[in-house]
Amino acid sequence: MRLKEVERQFLSEEEIQTMLEKELHTNRLEQVRYIFIFCCFTGLAYSDVKKLSKDNLVFGIDGDKWIKTKRTKTDTRSNIPLLPTALGIIKKYENHPEAVTKEVLLPVCSVSSVFSGSV
Repeated sequence: MRLKEVERQFLSEEEIQTMLEKELHTNRLEQVRYIFIFCCFTGLAYSDVKKLSKDNLVFGIDGDKWIKTKRTKTDTRSNIPLLPTALGIIKKYENHPEAVTKEVLLPVCSVSSVFSGSV
């Protein structure tokens, strides 16, 4: 078995800011943007964010909020500090009907519905 090294590309602060400032004309696209930004600020995959619940939010020994979860792809535990941007996104969607109904942290739509426009 060989370990394949992957070189990751990162978005610059300016690129993220441009995405945040972009005016979008539908709630669906705005929601997708914020979930993507949340992924950027936590390092979590879309599939991992989709399964997060309020039970995954904990206070760390530093007194700040963290996410404790088990990663879908690797089946490994992760402890992720929540930066202010990610916390703001959680706050923005804490009372979203889909998040409340499904008892998830964020209203993450399926990838197919994003591209089909059915969200």
